[in-house]
Amino acid sequence: MFRPAPLPSRLPVPPVPLALRLPRFDRGAGDATTWVVLLRGVGSVTQVPPRLLRAALAAQGLDRVVVRGQTGNAVLRSALPEEEVEARATLACEKELDFHKGIHLRRGTDWLAMVAANPFPGIALSDPGALHVALLAEDPDARRLTGAGWTADRAVPGDRCLYLCLPPGRIRQRLLDRARRGLPGVVTTRSWATILRIQALVEAAEAEGAAQRAALSGGAGATPVPT
Repeated sequence: MFRPAPLPSRLPVPPVPLALRLPRFDRGAGDATTWVVLLRGVGSVTQVPPRLLRAALAAQGLDRVVVRGQTGNAVLRSALPEEEVEARATLACEKELDFHKGIHLRRGTDWLAMVAANPFPGIALSDPGALHVALLAEDPDARRLTGAGWTADRAVPGDRCLYLCLPPGRIRQRLLDRARRGLPGVVTTRSWATILRIQALVEAAEAEGAAQRAALSGGAGATPVPT
């Protein structure tokens, strides 16, 4: 009489990809926050392919990731707390990209406020290449800036940032390097053109979030987005 071989007590389970093991908090979530992630020290020498940065952030459970260019600028949405978003973004860079120079994280709404508070609106229109922003972990010390020789027509402190109006030529890069050395914590700088490109991404992400909230609130004819 035929007797089938007994099944093993435990069937082998194939490994689950990291991106599937981590919870996806944001898909269709109306309470998600827009975040800007900036990699420090990325530019003409060090570049990060957009698809790799996007995949690395997504693999850590961060959603709606949009990356533009190769200079380490990403916008995403997450319902996670700020500390968790920063930890996951840092891990993504270190583990997946072998990038250890540090990141700067900022809420999308704070980014929009930073753009609106630009103290050099005339320069932004007439000579945008002269305008840069140093993004900081804390507010800059105005007295320290004055002591280092920065004048109000060149550097204006903002909310965890420093607006810089710099002359053209080689001196611009020297002044940028000088600003980075004299500021506390992780410092990364972006040109005003890059600041505005990121602003557009943030506005698009915020609009998407508003549409999700409207759908989840049961608006007329709205269909909730599946999670």
